Amino acid sequence: MNEPNLVGIDQAATLAQINPRTFRRRIAAGEIPTIRSFRDRRVKLIRLDDLKRFMGEKEVQKAS
Repeated sequence: MNEPNLVGIDQAATLAQINPRTFRRRIAAGEIPTIRSFRDRRVKLIRLDDLKRFMGEKEVQKAS
């Protein structure tokens, strides 16, 4: 993935420290926005800003 500020689903799940399958479920539920790769339209990518926002929400939910 050479696009700046973008990561693949597996890498994003690793950064968020959750199972990739659970991460894909969150994407399907619309909790995490994705974009299509510029090079391969079949590949979904996550913006690092969206991942940080999701991780922040996850930490807040744990604290409640």
